Amino acid sequence: MAGDKTIIVSNRLPVSVKKVRGKLIYTASSGGLATGLGSIPENQRKWIGWPGVVSDVLTDSDKKEITKELKSHGCIPVFLTRRQVKRFYDGYCNETIWPLFHYFPQLTTYRDRYWQAYKQVNEQFAKTVKAQSRGAGAIWVHDYQLMLMPALLRKQMPGVPIGFFLHIPFPSFELFRLLPQRRELLEGLLGADLIGFHTHDYARHYLSCALNLGGYEYNGGVLSVGTRSVHIDVFPIGIDTVRFMETAVSEPTQKSVAELASSLGGRQLILSVDRLDYSKGLPERLDSFDEFLKQHPEMHGKVEMLLLAVPSRTDVRTYKSLRMAVEQSISRINGNYATTDWTPIRYLFRNIPFEELLPLYQHASVAMVTPLRDGMNLVAKEYIASQLTDDPGVLILSETAGASTELHDALLVNPNDRSAVAATLHEALIMPLEERRQRIHHLQSRLKEYTIIDWAKDFMRELDTHTSAATAQHIATITPKVEKEIVSKFQEAATRLLLLDYDGTLSAYASRPEQAKPDAALRRLLKRLSQQRGTEVVIISGRTRKTMDEWFGDLPISLVAEHGACTRAKGKVWHCKPQRETDWKSEVMDLWAPLEQRTPGGFIEQKEYSLVWHYRRVPTALAKLRLQQLMSITGPLAENLDLGIYQGQKMLEIRQHDNSKAVPTEGWLQRKDWQFILAAGDDYTDEDIFRILPDDAYAIKVGTGSTAAHYRTQNSETVLALLKKLAAKPRNST
Repeated sequence: MAGDKTIIVSNRLPVSVKKVRGKLIYTASSGGLATGLGSIPENQRKWIGWPGVVSDVLTDSDKKEITKELKSHGCIPVFLTRRQVKRFYDGYCNETIWPLFHYFPQLTTYRDRYWQAYKQVNEQFAKTVKAQSRGAGAIWVHDYQLMLMPALLRKQMPGVPIGFFLHIPFPSFELFRLLPQRRELLEGLLGADLIGFHTHDYARHYLSCALNLGGYEYNGGVLSVGTRSVHIDVFPIGIDTVRFMETAVSEPTQKSVAELASSLGGRQLILSVDRLDYSKGLPERLDSFDEFLKQHPEMHGKVEMLLLAVPSRTDVRTYKSLRMAVEQSISRINGNYATTDWTPIRYLFRNIPFEELLPLYQHASVAMVTPLRDGMNLVAKEYIASQLTDDPGVLILSETAGASTELHDALLVNPNDRSAVAATLHEALIMPLEERRQRIHHLQSRLKEYTIIDWAKDFMRELDTHTSAATAQHIATITPKVEKEIVSKFQEAATRLLLLDYDGTLSAYASRPEQAKPDAALRRLLKRLSQQRGTEVVIISGRTRKTMDEWFGDLPISLVAEHGACTRAKGKVWHCKPQRETDWKSEVMDLWAPLEQRTPGGFIEQKEYSLVWHYRRVPTALAKLRLQQLMSITGPLAENLDLGIYQGQKMLEIRQHDNSKAVPTEGWLQRKDWQFILAAGDDYTDEDIFRILPDDAYAIKVGTGSTAAHYRTQNSETVLALLKKLAAKPRNST
């Protein structure tokens, strides 16, 4: 993507705007995301987002001025009204998605007006991106506020690489399924080529939801979506490590640290820094500190906790209640333990600038970072980066923070286990110097390896890699232009051969095989095609010959059953391969039957030449387990009997190795000098046909997956639409 501009899309821009007494004030963000994405030069990117000021207070001239000023910083504003911010951001984002994704379903609000605003704002963002997309090399969308964006952009700009990164946790299937709009959010992300998460667990949860809610199969973190592949990967966000480490040793910082040490009078500092949010576990942290003071009276007067709570959504009832609970706990603990010269907890409820925060990080003997749930938690990383290795502090970190998957040398705790956290706090405070040095060495090494800049470059590199690979392996889609070419070639040819799979190609899959019976319209279409002079229609299916006879026996077409085991040329009788002498099917049934009985929705179909386990109606997680079990128990028997085990569309089949659609296909290819050949199929068995077709044949793969076909189409409806056009204007019909 060299030379092309990357479009970054996030809810907020790296430059905020306020209107104070009629004057516009611009403030640059110093946050981690701005730092990481700042590694992409301004002349190589555009950043689209909300500037932070509601459009209700802006005049048209204000908007023009803001647009002009932000453009000089490589930013494009999306203006939102106060009502949109209230319902979209305060509403759906922070009253629906935020609590549910952080495992607080009891605090989740479901309101349709919030959802409508969420959709509207995502569409507004997408419209702005489309208007700015000229020359775009890639689009990178960020976070839970814009989860519909990838799909919206994919419709508008199908050829542009799209990445998405989620900065908060992605919940388990059991929680995500509670959302009324679960499918919309799930499929909104599937418009991306690459979806990034902080941890493997979050990625695994998303894949599970995609499978269970959408039926999207995946292999090695790659989802099959229509004719596309969507890659799911893990990119744990870092910090600007160099900035913290360099500032930590600076003269102003060291002076502030000395002043802080003097004010503490030799007491050890326990530091807690968080936004005042219910996900951060502040009441539980205070309870653990209370337990520590109860269990270790010898530490009274020797330690002091500084609880720094950054204001968050102060006008929301839940957050007001949280603040009250925190302040009541602090008052209670201080009331129980404070003396005339010692107060256990100091409390600050305000934002604190970087220059004041870093000395606190550096001097703190212990940092307690114990959220109940956190996507990553950069406070933990900032604390580590601020430590000097001669006398470092100790990090206590929640197991449920995303950072715990990287920072293994921190002391990991369950934030809900107050006794264990209290014991861990004591362990941290008395930890020997050499152990503290070893731990901080390993932790800082990790931070140096993968900074915020590395994170941004890594994501963009992977997006480029995946989209470049997809382009290199691209199989042409049946566009109107290609369709017109096929129809023209068909009409010009005197001899035509149509080789058509049935299930998934001429008919959509049904929950039970017998429900996919052809309707009258399909039968009429096949008849019209077969009646054209010089045209041979062959249905090559895995169905039994009995079914094929019942469904198509009266039509002037040729039939192939059970993947080539039986063949019936037009107007002829069936010819079948000899059956195996051994009664292998009864042996397989003995293995499969017990699992079939324990698997609601699954069933075994017995054919003349094979056995098939169907699991289309089985819950996806159970189906995957049963599939593994069936393949495991059947493998040794199949090997001994020289049988093949094949996995198809929601089915597992065991049959003879030499049953192949290639055999009857070769027979038809040799019958005439065909001037036009078209083959269409969706299954692995159809690849046997595609591989032996001449180069000038039209081979069409229906759906996703690797293929030897020349063209790809999304579903059976598009195949039928093409066949109808072939039958519509017969040039050489009888």
